[in-house]
Amino acid sequence: MKVVLFHFGDDVCFRSYHIQGVRKLGPHIHQFIQLCVVLDGVSNITVDGDKRTLSAGEFAVIHPFRKHLIENSEDCVMWTGVLSDMLLNGFGSQISEYVWGEDFVFRGSDSLLEYIKNHLPPEHHVSMPMGQDVALLFNVRAVFNAVMEEYTRKVPSSTKPNYTSALGRIYEYIEKHFREDITINDVAQALGYSPKYISHTLSWIPDSNFRKILNSRRVHNAKWWLLNSDKTVLEIAFQAGYVQERTFYRAFKNETGMTPYEFRKKYK
Repeated sequence: MKVVLFHFGDDVCFRSYHIQGVRKLGPHIHQFIQLCVVLDGVSNITVDGDKRTLSAGEFAVIHPFRKHLIENSEDCVMWTGVLSDMLLNGFGSQISEYVWGEDFVFRGSDSLLEYIKNHLPPEHHVSMPMGQDVALLFNVRAVFNAVMEEYTRKVPSSTKPNYTSALGRIYEYIEKHFREDITINDVAQALGYSPKYISHTLSWIPDSNFRKILNSRRVHNAKWWLLNSDKTVLEIAFQAGYVQERTFYRAFKNETGMTPYEFRKKYK
């Protein structure tokens, strides 16, 4: 089995892999849209307990905050991308209020499949700023727009996003409020869960807890501003939701292995 994975979840950077001999990816969750297209073989994709079997030529569009897993046949070839909202000019924030139907699978037209094959980004094994490759950035956006244009024509629309998993609701709340000084008790009160239940739900994610997830989202936001603005590190720390600069430094280094200054100098 070969799975081709392109990851665009770091706002301005990407990393892609050729993975062989792996039959299962997940379960996991993203705060961004994930696209999958099966180019050969068969893949089973489960989203919030809804399992679908995809054959060659079929696409899956997985909305943000949906718990999902991917199981592929040994001969499966798949392209899958997790695309950041910054990269897509805010499209993800739009679908938070207007979500295309619960049926997340559709068959692509021959012209769309040919377009995808001709515009897939090359394989990379290192991260690089998207801004260094204008052609790559253009192709990624073009592929996404082509897929979503056909998807929105073929899949019935719904104005009520239905997060069936508690994990999805928790992630959604963190995404909307990470800039605030929130605690696990705030999440529990807003969603009608107990703090103990939230801790138990988040323990489903390996080596994680509420604080780690919140810090990861804040650092994710801070990285974009470090590379795309002239704001000071202190201003970015406050904007990302940190009250103290030293707390931001510690969280940033734990997440990236470098200080905010080192990150900005290396990638900007």
